[in-house]
Amino acid sequence: MTKSKNHTPHNQSHKWHRNGIKKPWSQKYESLKGVDPKFLRNMCFAKTNNKKVFLGRLGRLELVYDPPVSPL
Repeated sequence: MTKSKNHTPHNQSHKWHRNGIKKPWSQKYESLKGVDPKFLRNMCFAKTNNKKVFLGRLGRLELVYDPPVSPL
């Protein structure tokens, strides 16, 4: 007696494409739950200091560049 066929992919891809093959949803910002606490602490410090540096540079730019005021 011959062995019977176990599986065939016939018509399967047609059925998959009928409703479209969709990508799984991905979140914009992944959760930081379970991340190394030492890393999280450093990240927090880095964010605050980056903000301070950015605001400091903005202040210096305003001092250096005085836009001309048009007389009305």
